[in-house]
Amino acid sequence: MFGGALVPLKTLVEHLTSNMTSLHPAVKMCQTDIVTIAVKSDMIFKELPFNFSTMWLRDVIAFQPSSIPQNDVVVVSLDLKDTPDTPLESRSIFRKALIDLTGFVTGALLIGSVYWSFLWVDVWGASLFIIYTIHWFASTLIAFCEVITYETPKVSGKMDTQTYHYAVHERMGGGIVVFRGYKIVFEKLARSRWVFNRSWRNNFLHWFWMTSGALSALASVACMVNMQTELQLAFLGILSYSSLAEIWVTQCARGAQLKALIGARGDYLRPQYIRGKQKRAFGMIHASLALPAAYRLQDVRWTGLGLLPPPFEQLQVLLDTLNGVPNEKAPPPPFPPRPISKIEFEEAIAHFRENFAIRDPDLIDELVEEVRAAWKIREQDPDDKKPPTSKV
Repeated sequence: MFGGALVPLKTLVEHLTSNMTSLHPAVKMCQTDIVTIAVKSDMIFKELPFNFSTMWLRDVIAFQPSSIPQNDVVVVSLDLKDTPDTPLESRSIFRKALIDLTGFVTGALLIGSVYWSFLWVDVWGASLFIIYTIHWFASTLIAFCEVITYETPKVSGKMDTQTYHYAVHERMGGGIVVFRGYKIVFEKLARSRWVFNRSWRNNFLHWFWMTSGALSALASVACMVNMQTELQLAFLGILSYSSLAEIWVTQCARGAQLKALIGARGDYLRPQYIRGKQKRAFGMIHASLALPAAYRLQDVRWTGLGLLPPPFEQLQVLLDTLNGVPNEKAPPPPFPPRPISKIEFEEAIAHFRENFAIRDPDLIDELVEEVRAAWKIREQDPDDKKPPTSKV
């Protein structure tokens, strides 16, 4: 990023002001992308750290709400067992090449500016562009070396690939984001961290990048005002190009991440959005019954997580009955799991009508109508596979 020299300057100040036992400043710099969000889960986790360098995940958490934002529901699959192992480079060659080309064009512009500074015998301009060229060279070297890595530790124990768990984030602006995945996936997510790979090469590159960046920041102030007008315009032109390049590089990185994640599985990992429902319970009914099987929240305890008030317990019982999930307040589900008949469906609806705690006929009719609509969508899903008996 041409002109973005304050970051290495700030990192250098961190080095000079911290003591030997402090966290490495390079790690601190990367941790600014780590955001811890509060969640309600069926595990021990009360909060989870997310790396917002993962752009598709950042986009999901910051999704655009509907006109009734408090009722929106988004379901995110974290089922990493099904993500392809093909490296990013083999799936996003064009995007990766475009990102690299953008950096090399910046270098070519800088070298050209150094050449013209010497032709016009402008010492200030030559000094500025030479220092920035050196910093560009340092940044390019770091771009091709793993100086810092995002380490995901190995979790001991056998991976449970039969039981899904859930973590629900309630957004400040309204709406909930439900993360669905195996327990081991959440454990890895909670324990992942940035690590500075200490070696003489990485230490040299790190200090080379910091010192050249700090000098670039100082030169931007000291040299800019003393350069010839033509070189000042060249400096501003490169700065404008770099600002625009940041936009398309960000879009390329987002597309490359999505392509690497989704791969041959089509839209398997794409979030499912439920927007515009008139009541919050309607979105939860749709998420529990109508979503494709890979995303369906068939055993989420909406009342147990505090997402629905206790009077809606019988709605939870109804959803569990239709999904074949054991519930102490509901009849035992059929075993082995099988699609319920129309008679069993109507019996479950009747049981709900009789036992729902809020004796409001209009509300009961609205909830039943939403359940019927969601169930109709589910019956029309050709790829639907009835879930096995749940963990609950």
